[in-house]
Amino acid sequence: MITDIVVGTAVNWIQQDVGRHAFRKTKLRFRFKDKLQEIVDNFADAMADRGKTCSLVSVISKAIPTDASTNERVHCQVRLAEVSGRWFSAYRRSSKSVMPTGISGSFDEFARILYETHSVFREFVQVIATDETICNKLKEDNSRYPYLEKIYNKTTADFETLCGDARKTLGHEFRDHQFTPLPRL
Repeated sequence: MITDIVVGTAVNWIQQDVGRHAFRKTKLRFRFKDKLQEIVDNFADAMADRGKTCSLVSVISKAIPTDASTNERVHCQVRLAEVSGRWFSAYRRSSKSVMPTGISGSFDEFARILYETHSVFREFVQVIATDETICNKLKEDNSRYPYLEKIYNKTTADFETLCGDARKTLGHEFRDHQFTPLPRL
């Protein structure tokens, strides 16, 4: 047991301190990890709770239709957005401690979060698409939907570029991810 701890600590030290500077692939993985962390931090406002007006939860919460059945469907999307926000928060905390060999898995998980965010918003737009009043209200408030759209589109563009660079540099352990912009209201 104690030997496992000592060996684990030694391996961790080698990867974190020596590997960052001595081994080419490890150095590159750390560079991509740092760039990914920067992109994740820039996406944090979009996945915040109701306190941020540009967050997914806040944008969806703002659109409360008068029709009871539609209202329930919007509340369902709010709950899905809240779950996605908690997933993102857990990912953001854990991504800081990912070992260099697991960075491709971290890329894939962030891609799944972005895909889920798009899916939740797409379903939300399908629910409110026929209600012009709500759509106009969301479009007019520049701190809500337009800002969320800007954050999402910038994040996905930066992330696609980073994935492409990582794939070219480190090989096929990294996947190319393609994203579509958020649906227009």
